[in-house]
Amino acid sequence: MSNESIAQATAHCVHCPTLCLDSCPVSTVEANDVVSPWAKMLAAAGLDNRRIGRTPETTAALYFCSDCGACQTACKHSVDVSATLRAARRQAVGAGSAPLRSDSINTPIETKDAAILPAGVSGVLLMAAGFDSAFERVAGAAVARWASRSEWCFESAEDARCVIQIFPTLGLQSPRAVSLAAHTAAIPAVDGPTAYYEAPQLRQCPELNAEGLRAQARESLGDQWVQWRGSGAESFCCGSSGTYPLVSPEGAADAARRVLRLAKTQGATHILTACGASAAHLRTYAAPMGLNVLSWGV
Repeated sequence: MSNESIAQATAHCVHCPTLCLDSCPVSTVEANDVVSPWAKMLAAAGLDNRRIGRTPETTAALYFCSDCGACQTACKHSVDVSATLRAARRQAVGAGSAPLRSDSINTPIETKDAAILPAGVSGVLLMAAGFDSAFERVAGAAVARWASRSEWCFESAEDARCVIQIFPTLGLQSPRAVSLAAHTAAIPAVDGPTAYYEAPQLRQCPELNAEGLRAQARESLGDQWVQWRGSGAESFCCGSSGTYPLVSPEGAADAARRVLRLAKTQGATHILTACGASAAHLRTYAAPMGLNVLSWGV
């Protein structure tokens, strides 16, 4: 996205009555309008046209984003806030005003015999934070390592989405099927009311077939299925994705607790999710609340 595109993308936001505010899990958890999608877009515009000086402090709000896409869904003009903020972060990196360093972002490498590729392996966090050069190196090396694999199977929906949607923009086309571990695994047996949590990253990537995974979960759970806002169009981010957990670990924890509280309020004793990264994040905070978090395939 070019500077001109940033200006175009933020033009609607200047006059908007913050229709996206209530949709954003980050501004809800932080209880701070400064990190609302509307405010972050205005900051991106001000930094782009140099009305705001570039410092780590003035660019920090741009990183309070989980890349969940809820703001774009709420927007009457379907403005791609996530892509605009990523472009603004790239500008911050280029100007030396980013509040993060590329070497502070951990990118794991899978073991040779690992059937499932671990969360973060695609370099998606480097991409989200605007470190394009580092991301391109990681992505290119990953594709070379995965060349002999018959299938590219990921633990995290965020990685699978990155490989499907972002890798091709680098000229890195997947010669193999890209899937989540949940696509080919059986759902574990669950004894008790279970809320299916649908990571928004799934819905942002049609190739991952969020509707099919949800239908599979519902059929498997039967009368143990709990109807709640955590799946389908109303699902909200648990705080495990994007740059948000890098700049606000406690905020990301509060986002997870928000999901867990709502599931418990609806009578669930278990939470089931198709995204292993979401499950790991939720599981960190679930036990004190008397909830059991499960994923399938990992």
